[in-house]
Amino acid sequence: MKKLSLILLPLLMAIYVVSCKNQENKNYQGYAKSELGKVYYETEGNGKSTVIFVHGLGCDLNSWKEQRGKVEGAKEIFLDLPGFGNSDKPKAEYTLEAFAKSVISVMDETNTDKAVLVGHSLGTAVCREVALLYPDRVKSLVDVDGVYCLYPNDTTSAEYKEYEKAVNGFAGSFNVPDVSGIFKAFVGSLAGPHTPKAVSDYAMSTMPKTKNYVAASTMKNLIKKKYWTGAKISCPALIICTKNSGLMPDNRERMQALYPNMKYHELDSCGHFIMIEEAKWFNKELNDFIKKH
Repeated sequence: MKKLSLILLPLLMAIYVVSCKNQENKNYQGYAKSELGKVYYETEGNGKSTVIFVHGLGCDLNSWKEQRGKVEGAKEIFLDLPGFGNSDKPKAEYTLEAFAKSVISVMDETNTDKAVLVGHSLGTAVCREVALLYPDRVKSLVDVDGVYCLYPNDTTSAEYKEYEKAVNGFAGSFNVPDVSGIFKAFVGSLAGPHTPKAVSDYAMSTMPKTKNYVAASTMKNLIKKKYWTGAKISCPALIICTKNSGLMPDNRERMQALYPNMKYHELDSCGHFIMIEEAKWFNKELNDFIKKH
């Protein structure tokens, strides 16, 4: 019996090692704690680098469905920002700092020291805030048709007053008892001339469900000038935007001022959800960028 035990020991050890390895590679669903409650996240794969995907206003982690398992040699983390998806939705102030801290809480929960941050729309503003508040935790940043409030420098100019009035008006339109109608109208403006119906269907399935107090607080805080000082982010950045979002003619120069170490793409064939509409092209660009940086 003793001899048999000695023979079986290496086999049992091998089974244990394989079992542990399988557990490491197993996809996972969980929650991290933040000041805005529980933050839901899902992981995919296991690799040397970690890529975190942050969705836009009214959306959820399913906006990245075409990226699941597509980043080579990396662990992917998809999260629902507080107020959206399966995360908690407390009645609170939804500031960019609070959103940034929720991303850090997921990083801490998953033992992620440093990550590539990929943000879409509002998610880009959140990723920028993470990079500004926690620069040591960000390896590089990917902006997918990000939201920016680029206030003119001269606060006494007519241009500044006109811009301030415009952004305040847009943000204020979400401060209503029922935002579903606002979002339904908004979805149409996010499509390009060739946007597949499935993309708009996804947006329509989630955006109008946003809680009115979440939308109002998020937009009120998003446009605050303290977040839009023109602060530079020095880490490598991949900027991908679409002309269908109404870009300024000098958008490249504006982005260069914010991201000195950037690679820039400006598309004209798709709408706001670039990562879904141009998934194959986007995934190749993302992989090439991550490999290089």
